[in-house]
Amino acid sequence: MARSKLVDAVWPTPEPEEALNPETLFASYHQGLQKIAGATSVAVTERLLEFAGYIFKEEDQRRGKIESKATTCIGATGILSALTIGLGSLVMENKLKGRNLAVSISLALFLVALLYLGRATILALKVFGRISRHTVGPDDLVPSDGETEGQYAKRLSERLLAYTIENYKINNRQLGVVWAAQTCLRNGILVLVAAGFLLGIRQFLRSLLAP
Repeated sequence: MARSKLVDAVWPTPEPEEALNPETLFASYHQGLQKIAGATSVAVTERLLEFAGYIFKEEDQRRGKIESKATTCIGATGILSALTIGLGSLVMENKLKGRNLAVSISLALFLVALLYLGRATILALKVFGRISRHTVGPDDLVPSDGETEGQYAKRLSERLLAYTIENYKINNRQLGVVWAAQTCLRNGILVLVAAGFLLGIRQFLRSLLAP
């Protein structure tokens, strides 16, 4: 089902699996693994193991960067939520003193901003949920009986690349969640700016009309 860009802009959600991890891309990865399985040169398999380890490490570092973005998002939403609640309370006190359309609209905008900030926090926290990732274990490192040095390097490089592919899929999903959280944060900030602008205009007009 096609996603509406307007709906995504108003209420951001993570992209679907087929967009984050297209089958055609990972089909080519698995074809590459099959070709690696046919390698016989010891020099080639040793180089494969070196590069496979490098790629696996790079993907693990990408996970850390994604989690760092989620942490930053959570911190920002916490600060802005506190600011929004404080300003909203002041607006509410002003509204109770007399009816005013601008104040009512501003109060509604503060509530919308809180909704966006709350959703951003919930999405960002999902990044730190219980997620099973693939990593090398002791059973992967134990040589098989009669396994030559070249066979060992090839088997381990195949395992590392297979784990990297699966971790790449997981990181793509997590990145999609962070993107949705950041977009909600952006929307919340824009709504807050709109509320502040409206209150500023109201105050400016009141100063002009004051005797």
